[in-house]
Amino acid sequence: AVHRDAREKRNEKTRTDAEIRLAENKYADAQGEIADLKSELARETRNRELAERDVLNYGNQIRDLREENIRLRDDNATLRVEAENAKAKLAAAEEEKKTMQEKSEREVTAAQIRAREAELINALRIFGNVVKNERGIVLTLPENLWQSARSMTLTVQANGKLTSLGEILAGNPAYHVFIESHTDPSGNHDVIQTFTENRADVVATKFNTMGVNQDHITARGLGSSMPVASNTTAANRAKNNYRSV
Repeated sequence: AVHRDAREKRNEKTRTDAEIRLAENKYADAQGEIADLKSELARETRNRELAERDVLNYGNQIRDLREENIRLRDDNATLRVEAENAKAKLAAAEEEKKTMQEKSEREVTAAQIRAREAELINALRIFGNVVKNERGIVLTLPENLWQSARSMTLTVQANGKLTSLGEILAGNPAYHVFIESHTDPSGNHDVIQTFTENRADVVATKFNTMGVNQDHITARGLGSSMPVASNTTAANRAKNNYRSV
């Protein structure tokens, strides 16, 4: 019985020791798990802190970029306004320069015209009657330019005269040449209107051939609307078949 009690006590102690070791192992395992959790928590906390810091940094960077964009937009807007103003000033300066140049050219041209006006009038007198009035220099050519009263063909002599006249006009390009053809009222109004227009075109073509700029020539047929004498006689009707240049 004594041996049995001793054995049971040993067994009990063995079980107790085993339970204590098991409890110690569990405690050690629990401590290890707690340490691991603390380490993981520390890592997560650090990661969160880093993430929050990054978010804050990114937020600050974004804010700075937005502010910089606003400044750049403002600067660009200012530069655009300044560029537009500079462009407007340049355009105004160029326009003023152009206006001054055109004015100067007109003044030079006017001076040249005035200087040569007397010479031109004298040169034109050999072709017909010349007067100076509000219209400018008016040359009235004689009625015998054409082969007949209703012809649109120049005489040989008239063709030579218009050649010389065209050369003189071509040498005075500052002038605009108005060609006006007239006739007596004999015949249908529409027919004689077309007739004078065609005669004016013949003279205009002649002048253009001699070098007068086509843009400086205006040819008009005036029919019988502006007689220089009454149409009661053949001589007066002949006078009304004239051309003004």
